[in-house]
Amino acid sequence: MSRDRFIHFPPNAFPEYWRVRRLLDTFLGELACGSSNMTSNRYCVRLHGACTNPDRVRFGGVAHPVASTERWIEVFYSKTGGDLDHIDVITRQQDQVTNVIADGFAEMLARMYGAKVEY
Repeated sequence: MSRDRFIHFPPNAFPEYWRVRRLLDTFLGELACGSSNMTSNRYCVRLHGACTNPDRVRFGGVAHPVASTERWIEVFYSKTGGDLDHIDVITRQQDQVTNVIADGFAEMLARMYGAKVEY
């Protein structure tokens, strides 16, 4: 399941790129097993473990498979100086566990900076 979490910040409260990245690394701790810059304003953090699908148990082994086997979270940093500035915490084709971790990071970031998360 893919999901975006758009974090909108109040004026003069938008955190620096390096700070967001450090906060994510600190938030994940040893759950993270690697990270990479995808572009100058987007990076990806891989998480330990493979995606799971508990629906297979519920439906006797028949369920939509999770499309990805690896777990990862993407962070897109969009700061251009306008009203549309935001940070997007993205999960693509991930399991419920990865989505809960990404939700937690987005909510923590919003609390720290008085921002709002749009799901």
